[in-house]
Amino acid sequence: MPRPHTFPAAGLAFIWAVSLTPIAAAADQESPRLKEARRFMQGLRDRNFHQLVPAYADRLRESGELSSDDAVVLAFEEALSLLDQAANHPDLGRRAGMLDEARGKLDDFLKAHGDHPLAAEAMLAGARALVERGHLATLLALDATDPSTIRARQTEARAAYEQARAVYGRALDRLRSIQDSFPKFLAERDPRRDAREGAQRALMQAELLRALVDYKDAQTYSAETGDKGVVSRERAQRLDVAAAQFEDIYHRHREQLAGLTARKMQGKCLEEKGEYNKAMGIYKELMEHPDPNLKAFKAEVAYYELIAKNRRKEHAVAAADAVAWLRANPGNKGTTERLGVMLEKGRALLAMRPAINRDQERDALESLNEVAKYLTPLRNEALKLLTQNQPRGDKTPIPANITFESAMTQGDKAARAQDWDRAIALYRAAIRAADPQKDPDKANEARYQLAICHYQSDNYYEAAVAAEHIARHYPKHAKAALAVEIALAAWSNAYTNYTQGGVRPDLERLLALARYVLEAFPKTEQEYAARMTLGRAAAMEHDKK
Repeated sequence: MPRPHTFPAAGLAFIWAVSLTPIAAAADQESPRLKEARRFMQGLRDRNFHQLVPAYADRLRESGELSSDDAVVLAFEEALSLLDQAANHPDLGRRAGMLDEARGKLDDFLKAHGDHPLAAEAMLAGARALVERGHLATLLALDATDPSTIRARQTEARAAYEQARAVYGRALDRLRSIQDSFPKFLAERDPRRDAREGAQRALMQAELLRALVDYKDAQTYSAETGDKGVVSRERAQRLDVAAAQFEDIYHRHREQLAGLTARKMQGKCLEEKGEYNKAMGIYKELMEHPDPNLKAFKAEVAYYELIAKNRRKEHAVAAADAVAWLRANPGNKGTTERLGVMLEKGRALLAMRPAINRDQERDALESLNEVAKYLTPLRNEALKLLTQNQPRGDKTPIPANITFESAMTQGDKAARAQDWDRAIALYRAAIRAADPQKDPDKANEARYQLAICHYQSDNYYEAAVAAEHIARHYPKHAKAALAVEIALAAWSNAYTNYTQGGVRPDLERLLALARYVLEAFPKTEQEYAARMTLGRAAAMEHDKK
């Protein structure tokens, strides 16, 4: 069974995300105490303890440990924490507010300290906030059904991207100025070499991020027009602009990862325009790169290859390559690339109907169902394919005297077909047939499957009750640990998605279960999940205050 989300809802991944190299020239001017404090705050952000950053910054301000010049950096660090926190916040409205708040802090920092060594990084962080704001508007447009709402969200996204371009332009001017301040020739042991190389990397990565804004902007325009499948003029124009920038970056930095990333994105622009052969040529070139340290990068390129193969209607090849990719890259199930590969696998298999067998059809639907669980731009396409290819459910009445074995077998079949209503009815019949008092193990096996089906149907309360019953009353059962994960996810989703009548009781049930798990399942993945639940719940409570 695919692992359900832990609390809170799964965060979003951005295909344009590139980590910016800190500018060494700025770091060299910091005091040892400030460097230590920034490393600590970075550690808090890396561990998702964002709510602790403002408190730590306030303590530093009050302690007098930093000079007045060093203390101004704390506002910059708080803004970075808000940006990181916003990227994974389940409440889209709150996410927008956090992005705006972070940008406000960065703007205030730049107005008061425009000549600060961190000014260029503050500009780039502000541009990131604008791009993420545009990305959020694009997500909301994808979820909207009313044409006027879709247009309004798309306009909002484009405005954010236009602002981001302007900010990136100012940041690039500043970074070029920093780079030009170094002598063209420095001896090998000159201490300024590291600072110059850091400035060069920052400039190169900022150029890539600026080009990615144009690629993201293209996504706000229709992919097709009319019935011919031709890329719309507006989208094609913006893809051309982005592709030209990526090509320029690649030619100037072909030996650097940023240059190779630009080449990959040039191929993506060509593929989205329908120039599949040119795109595949670029992907093939990148896959043949000899550097052994490019495994993760090549996995992304291979994912893009799958998209192009499906678009060229090479579905059998795409399906086989997707299976190979998933085996070679087990990784985190929620990553954008993995979900994308699962989407392409499902698309490829279903496109080969009726030549595929039942197992392949079930595999395709299960892959799409996994993609649909995560709030990413891929979700809508997965749901669309599921709707178009959902098998008809079995309408045969369930006999009153059905045996446990027969109910479980038929329930499993219905679950594989995503006929959740029938599966739920069959697993309930299996529980009755097993007689929980006489054979609790059998009953719990059916109860576990029942919880899964309720979860898949977004019946979070029913899923939570069934799964928590196993976890609390039968902690030694073989499926108890897995039931814990379903129960935690179900209660957290109920808290996040249901608001009628107040959400406090759902939160209290979630926290009570998490505290129980700490005691009943020590030194397990479930204990870790429970601790993360408690920590993130505390963070959300802090946000509401």
